[in-house]
Amino acid sequence: MDGTRRESTMKGRLFGGVLIGLMVLAAFSSVQAAVWQLYEAEDFQSYGGWMLVGDGAASSDRYLQVPSSFPEPIQPDAITIIELPIDSTYKIWVRSRNYDTYSTQRTMRVVVDGVESEIAGAHPYNGWYWELVATMPLTGGQHLLQIRDVGGFYGRCDGVMFTDDPRSPNDLPLNIMESKRTSPIFVDPPMPAVFTRDSSPPAPLDTAAVATLQSNSLRVTFHQQQDRDGVTRIFRRTDLKADGQWLEVPEVSGSESVFLLYTEDTDLEFRHLPRWSTPTTFTVSLDGQDFVMQSDAGSPYQVSEAEELVPIAASQVDANIVEITFS
Repeated sequence: MDGTRRESTMKGRLFGGVLIGLMVLAAFSSVQAAVWQLYEAEDFQSYGGWMLVGDGAASSDRYLQVPSSFPEPIQPDAITIIELPIDSTYKIWVRSRNYDTYSTQRTMRVVVDGVESEIAGAHPYNGWYWELVATMPLTGGQHLLQIRDVGGFYGRCDGVMFTDDPRSPNDLPLNIMESKRTSPIFVDPPMPAVFTRDSSPPAPLDTAAVATLQSNSLRVTFHQQQDRDGVTRIFRRTDLKADGQWLEVPEVSGSESVFLLYTEDTDLEFRHLPRWSTPTTFTVSLDGQDFVMQSDAGSPYQVSEAEELVPIAASQVDANIVEITFS
């Protein structure tokens, strides 16, 4: 009798496990059939006045938060460009964090192509929760997505979901929702012209070397020659010795230019890597409208002005030192 009871219990547990597995599989399959696109807040190209924060309960363990500015003006929008796969009527969900205290103040909206959603961030739950903030007919293709601070009081956004499925993300496993993470479209900021001009020589270096640094296997020679714009400058040629012959390595040859980076609008900070304290902005055009984005504060090429110092002469100090003169 005991053996029969144990066998029945094991069969029951096995059946329950199979049933749960089938339910999860069915949920995953049905999600696969609909459009689900999750844009993580931390993946936005421009954070605006929002800052990146870590939280193990957030999707992918990170989210965006605005510092308190109350009663000062609200923080600038986080902004990015997304791409939807098809024309459809999309439900737009925001995953926000709220608390029992000050529960009506951590508010925000999402903005799609300039159209604001309903308020998010004031849900009655202590924790993360998906809120339906808009239902919009949208075309397949690129759209501008913004997260807009409303309350000026520690608003927290984990991500924005676009779906044409009628179900709530709250009723589906978070790991399935995380699997729908979609990368936004990144727009390259304009580079200063000084970094993009072609300063290579119009022909292979055929002038005699004015200075040389050399070891048994590496040789660096310096040549004075005109570039494609007719400017006389110093070019560096690098050769490696192989089987008794010197062979040029074009990838590490080129102009000996030095670039001076400067800006009057922001300060340079030294942390793990140098970065600018206040990013500059650039304009992006989408469907005839202009939008302002922030540059990457860690990239000097995007944030500051630059001037090229042209190498005009090279002299041999001794066998180990070559002196370059810039103008």
